[in-house]
Parts: sequence; structure tokens; C-alpha cells
Amino acid sequence: MVPSASSKKRCKGYNHPVTEQVLGALIDGIAVLDERGVVTYANPAAIAFGVTVGTTYEVPLEDTLLAGRVISATTTPLPAGGVVVVLRDLTDHTIAARRAELAERRAEHAVHAASFAHQVNNPLAIINVHAELIKDELASLRARHRDDARRYADIDESMAELESAVAAITGLTADLRAYSQPMPGANRGDLRRAVEWACRTAAPALRDRARPVIQLAADGKLALEEPKLGRLLLALLHNAAAATPLGHADRNDVVISSRESATPGRLVIEITDTGAGMREPATFVPKLTGHPIHVGLGLAECRAIVDEAKGAMLIDSQPGVGTTVTIEIPLR
Repeated sequence: MVPSASSKKRCKGYNHPVTEQVLGALIDGIAVLDERGVVTYANPAAIAFGVTVGTTYEVPLEDTLLAGRVISATTTPLPAGGVVVVLRDLTDHTIAARRAELAERRAEHAVHAASFAHQVNNPLAIINVHAELIKDELASLRARHRDDARRYADIDESMAELESAVAAITGLTADLRAYSQPMPGANRGDLRRAVEWACRTAAPALRDRARPVIQLAADGKLALEEPKLGRLLLALLHNAAAATPLGHADRNDVVISSRESATPGRLVIEITDTGAGMREPATFVPKLTGHPIHVGLGLAECRAIVDEAKGAMLIDSQPGVGTTVTIEIPLR
């Protein structure tokens, strides 16, 4: 469509070389629309947002997506009719604001999680103390009344269920405490820092079960946000703790190691435990295990994090021997 004479007159100044250079250098999109809404001028930034000279353009009323970017549009009426439209790319600002909002929200949730875990731990400690007293008294009664074994067998079963429930609540509060602790920064994943954070956070679950051993032969910035990397490693350490029996920490290790991949630009991370191993093949289907040690991220969520980074995850497990989780993630 050919612009009208009046439009040409209004746009005459845009043909000046200096004006064209200035408008062409702007990162904001500048477009001029005549009275009918037809575009009579568009600088390169506006054209990149899909504005075409000679076509009708409907100015968005609010922030909208154009060419995959978040764009705001403001209009200024021209004295002789028509409008000037300024298209501003707010994508980076929007992302930054969203990240700040999520960080603030997570900080609030972390405070509530820590408070809740503390409040639950107080009555839980009382339950634990009295459960131990009851166990001691039962042992004494059983020794004096050996002929009434059936009755004590029922009580023992009830005590076992009570201990299981207490252990489950203890695991939940441990997860809440872990959630409330400061995480590594949101920069691209620093492996060593993420590993050290995960080991510190998993210490209560590993205590009396296994010793964490860090053996990082290769390091680097991974193509995975550090908080996600930390949570991934924490979940796998919790899984290793859940598979390792109590009372033999001096004989069981959980080794976190790394090495360069045979494929250039990738790093291999392995978490190896000496626990019970898996009797069935590992499944990546989301489910609740109900294990008292940890009820956080399951293998499905772990796999999703690795897939997001365009990595790979393999699990090799043998009953009675242990489990090795191998993760290969691209470097930044």
C-alpha cells in the first residue's frame, strides 16, 4: 500500500541521513501509523518485531509476545493525525523481575519451613524419649514374664509401627530443614560448591549410616543452574542414605566422584553407595516411596533435571553390593 501524500509529508524528516542513522541505532522499535493505522515508517528494531511498512498494524493494549520477546507498546499522537508507536523489549527485565519474585517467595517459604520443622521437632523429641522408656520397660517385663510372649509380640509390633512413624516425621523435618538452608547461587553450576553444599545438607541423613567421600578428578561450570544441581545431588545422597542400614557408618561410604567424559564438552558425575542395592530395575515413573529417610525428589524428578540440561542418567545397582548413579552433563 502506498502512503498518502500527507503521510509522506509527515514522514519527510525521516529521510534525513542523520535521522535515519539515529532511528536505526535505537534498540526500541519506532513505527509511525497514519489515521487508518497503516504503517508509514518502521525502524529496523520495529521490523524485527514484525512491523511491516504499508500494512495495517494493531497496537497491543498491554505487554505482549512478539517474535518470542515480551514487548510493551506506547503511543504518542501526532499533531497532524496518526501516532508514533514505541515498542520496547522488556524480556530481560521481565525475567529478572520474575526471578526476584521467585527468590523472595522461596525465602519466605524457607523461613516457614524452618519454623515448622522446629515446632514439630520439639514434640517429636518428647515422643522419642517416651518411646525409648516404653521399650526399656517392655524389655524388663518380657524378661520377667517369658510365658506371655504372644501379648508382648503384639506390643512389639505396635512399637515398631510407632518407631516407623516417628522416623517418617523425622525424615520430613530433615527435608524441611534442608529446604530452608541457603542454596548455592543461581549462576551456572559450580560442581564442587554444589557437591559440598549437598554433603553438608545431607549430613543428618547420612549420620550413623555412611561417610560421604568427595573425589572430584574433574571440575567446571556445568550447563545446569547451581540450585538444581545441588538439589539433584542432595536427592541422590538421600537415596543412598535410605539404602544403607543404621549403625555401620565406619564400613559404608557414599562416594561422589567426577571425571571428564569421553565426549568432549561433557562431565561425568558418579554417586556410589555400598547400601542394599535395588532388587528391581530403577524406575523413573513418579511415585511416593514413603521411605522414612527421605520423601523429597524421586528418580523421576532427578531424571527431569538431567534431561533439562540435555544430559544423561544411568543407574547400576546390585542387591547386597550397592548402587552407582552416573550422570553426564554438558559443560557451560
